[in-house]
Amino acid sequence: MISVGGLKRRLEETVKRFEIDRPYSSSNLLPVKTVFQTVMFLHDQKQNPSCEGHSHASGIEQKTGWKVSGVDLWIDARRRQGDLGNAAIGTESAYVIESVIRRGVSPQVAGEDDRPSSENVRMPSLAQELAADANRVSIDAVHRQISSNRVACAFDALQRCFSVTFGTGVRDGYGTIGVNEIVGIDNLSADAPDGHSQRLVGGIAPDDERFPAEWRGCFILASSWAGHGGILMPCSVPQINGQMIRAGEFLPQRILIRPEVIETAWELDALEIRWVG
Repeated sequence: MISVGGLKRRLEETVKRFEIDRPYSSSNLLPVKTVFQTVMFLHDQKQNPSCEGHSHASGIEQKTGWKVSGVDLWIDARRRQGDLGNAAIGTESAYVIESVIRRGVSPQVAGEDDRPSSENVRMPSLAQELAADANRVSIDAVHRQISSNRVACAFDALQRCFSVTFGTGVRDGYGTIGVNEIVGIDNLSADAPDGHSQRLVGGIAPDDERFPAEWRGCFILASSWAGHGGILMPCSVPQINGQMIRAGEFLPQRILIRPEVIETAWELDALEIRWVG
């Protein structure tokens, strides 16, 4: 390990051991069909670079039914990667996944997205840690990394109600995406120093004629930036929990992305949430 800001940062080989990295199996994939997962709550990370925590929190919420703290996941991931004292830094997906599997998740605390950065670097007392632990919920989850046959595997994971997140570099202006705008690789930057993690919440089958031709084959993401994008639904579609999205309904913070965005993403992770308790 090497020391960073008074904490020990894990070396790359140590990260891999803790990532619980399993390749997503390309055998016995479900046929590609249109799928919409449930979005329980809208998240807003505000000025915090906590997108990894918020995107995983959103994916887990379809199993909990209550709002999961993205900030708590972000802070613990910073602890695990050796950057607890720096609230201006984002995290890698591996550390959030490790936190979910080994530590569980916490309910969101009102106002946590708005609190000053100084509170996100404050070392908690033992009493505070114990109180937080008493409210934390354990999760039985299996992580699978999607690194090949990504489009088909992503459709499969969404249909199986897995939590699917991806990370990629973004260009200036990405945060001004408009309603029904379709994101392609022109909006991304492979060499960006910073990236953004988001949750995949659906996909439109290439042969689904209920949707405009330019939508077919696209995925749908949910961002944790408030006021970011949106979709005006052209037709009625059932969500994975059986609830119906009606034609003409506006879905805020949903963004259409072309499949090549998934193919070129830095990372694409699927979490199978087997049990929450």
